[in-house]
Amino acid sequence: MADAIVSAVLQQLLTIVDREAEQEVRLVVGVKKEVEKMRTTFQTIQAVLVDAEKRQFKEEAVRVWLGKLKHIYYDIDDVLDEWNTAILKSQIEGRHQTPSTDSSPLSQVYSCIPSPCSCFGGLALRRDIGVKIRELNERLQAISKEKDDFAFLVNTSDNDLESERPPKTTHFVDVSEIRGRDQDRDTVISIKILVTTRKADVATIMGCTQLLHLEKLSPDECWFLFSGIAFSGRAESDRDECRVMLASNAMEESTTDFYDENVRHLTSMRDRLEIPDPTYNLKKLRTLFLDEFLSFPGDKEILDVCLLKLFDQSTCLRVLYLRSKLIEKVPQEIGKLIHLRYLSLDECTGLRELPEALCDLCNLQTLNIKMCFGLESLPRGMEKLINLRHLGNGGTCGIRFMPEGMGRLTSLQTLDEFVVNESETDSCRLEDLGKFIHLRGHLTIRRLGNYAGEGGSEARLSTKLRSLGLDFNGGYDKEAQKAIEDEASLMQALEPPQHLRSLQIEYCKGIVFPFPNWMTLLTSLKSVTLIHCWNWESLPPMGKLRFLESLSIWDMRKVKKVGEEFLGVETKDGQTSTNNNIVAYFPNLKKLEFKGMHEWEEWEYELRNRGGDESCSSSSSTIPTIIMPKLQCLDIEGCPKLKKLPRHILQSRALQQLKIPYCDILYKRYDKEAGDDWPSISHIPQAMPQLTDRSKLPSIVDPVIRDTMDLKHLYQVAAVAVLCIQPEPSYRPLITDVLHSLIPLVPTELGGSLRVA
Repeated sequence: MADAIVSAVLQQLLTIVDREAEQEVRLVVGVKKEVEKMRTTFQTIQAVLVDAEKRQFKEEAVRVWLGKLKHIYYDIDDVLDEWNTAILKSQIEGRHQTPSTDSSPLSQVYSCIPSPCSCFGGLALRRDIGVKIRELNERLQAISKEKDDFAFLVNTSDNDLESERPPKTTHFVDVSEIRGRDQDRDTVISIKILVTTRKADVATIMGCTQLLHLEKLSPDECWFLFSGIAFSGRAESDRDECRVMLASNAMEESTTDFYDENVRHLTSMRDRLEIPDPTYNLKKLRTLFLDEFLSFPGDKEILDVCLLKLFDQSTCLRVLYLRSKLIEKVPQEIGKLIHLRYLSLDECTGLRELPEALCDLCNLQTLNIKMCFGLESLPRGMEKLINLRHLGNGGTCGIRFMPEGMGRLTSLQTLDEFVVNESETDSCRLEDLGKFIHLRGHLTIRRLGNYAGEGGSEARLSTKLRSLGLDFNGGYDKEAQKAIEDEASLMQALEPPQHLRSLQIEYCKGIVFPFPNWMTLLTSLKSVTLIHCWNWESLPPMGKLRFLESLSIWDMRKVKKVGEEFLGVETKDGQTSTNNNIVAYFPNLKKLEFKGMHEWEEWEYELRNRGGDESCSSSSSTIPTIIMPKLQCLDIEGCPKLKKLPRHILQSRALQQLKIPYCDILYKRYDKEAGDDWPSISHIPQAMPQLTDRSKLPSIVDPVIRDTMDLKHLYQVAAVAVLCIQPEPSYRPLITDVLHSLIPLVPTELGGSLRVA
């Protein structure tokens, strides 16, 4: 630990010297020598850290010395970061004064560096930092001098490090190293048949009469396991001394004031948390997590005052996580947190605005404002956050536009939502998306209906995106036909990356989906969701997507019939020709959902004469078709007018799950107790419910073997089946384990080990 922080500060000191030489950024007279002296001292200290870290477990004085070293590292890191931040701010100001024609981020910064005399915030700031460096150097020299009192061994090779490496692992077990659960072990030995499972119902189905619940390990057993790993290769006395030290530290912390001046990291999570009193000395705090604090209405005024004082005092913060529904605005004083790298305000549902001072945090790398429903806008100076890499803004539905300068944040890797609103002055344009070449993961482009450009062909999306949402809401001031034409043009222009896996499209305005050419070319596309396209009268030809595995269609209010157009079947004028013996539609689809289609009445296909025109002979005019051969889950919800299921669903042998809630006609038709067509779906395994209900098990057994199986064996087979169909794949057993479990249940004449009397 100590070696790591010393290495880090040495790297920073080296960077300062290099920057001073390359960029003509000058400290006040004499401070360069102080920096060089500090670097030399740290190198001397680093040479003895291996021995010091070994001895800290036995010698309290050494542990205290290492603590001093850690704290001065933090203080030096703060001053050096302040120095770097001052330079960075000067460069940002220069960029605004003299725009560069080069679009690269580095050229935009460095081509605009002000003259050395004005750089670095002026003489007063440089003198202040110089004074801090001198004072820290004096403290460091004192700490370095103390090390001589301990007569540390100087590390001259890697031999000491080699001895600290953990031993190689092996599959052999040393019985002497096994500790704990002695009583449980004795109990297990007396059990002839052992079933291990996390679920009691599985054990019950297997016919277990005795359930053994493993209890927690004792403190001594926990310590044995922990120390065996943490102190591998060390003497037993070392372990005991460290245990005493940990216990004494825990007692000391419980009886002393938690908020002392050396607290660097603070996390508090309780049902009703009071924000730390600003009168405590929290000036050196670097990490603060406050979750669900001050959540009662009467706390609102207290919160505002405490936040203001906290930001005014804890200016060394690197990580700040705040979550409270009472936060309505963030104080301007947040601009004082110049070291901040991570700021999270997620689920602050009462938040209305972010201050412009937030944009002064030029070191900020992550801004998380997810689920801040009430937030109405982003600060207009967002472009100054030149180190921002991650903007988590999913669920900020109140934001109406993206500030114009955001197009300059070309290093963004995460952007949950991009809002289009070109009627807003100083807003970021859709074409600016082409500048975010490092975006990865998921992106939703909201309110595409507001787009007023020429097709959006310049809005090239990052090739690293794997999930994309296209929301065509907005544009309600447009003429209806113009809105539909713009929508079709944009759909073609917004070509996603080749390796896209998931696509969601919503709020289309036309009566049909403008199926883009690029859609069939996405060979990695596995999941598509279509939502709230209220004017569609038919569904798009999704059967053309050969690699699709999941399809969800929600809230299509005018669709009355789903037919061959859904499969992608076309007439002779546009027929997709094939020379195969079989045509497969949705060949890889596994999950299909229809929800909230209140006018949907019919679902059937007329697949006749697919091979050519009406004059073709019967031998060549009919091509066998397969529809959804791999479909496992069909969920139809809130479709009260749908009359029946199509033949390919009723005949499917792959289908494992069928759900039809709030579908009145279907429910009556396929009801097990009174439905006329229950037999047509009775083969679909309602897997989990029937397998875990012993009373229903005999009814789903194959009639050929129903009378040959003992109930006890049937329950055991069902328990194995339950394990095999668990939703979480990692919990499912290997096929070899399944076979070993079933062999005792198979008669000897069939290759098993069961002897039938």
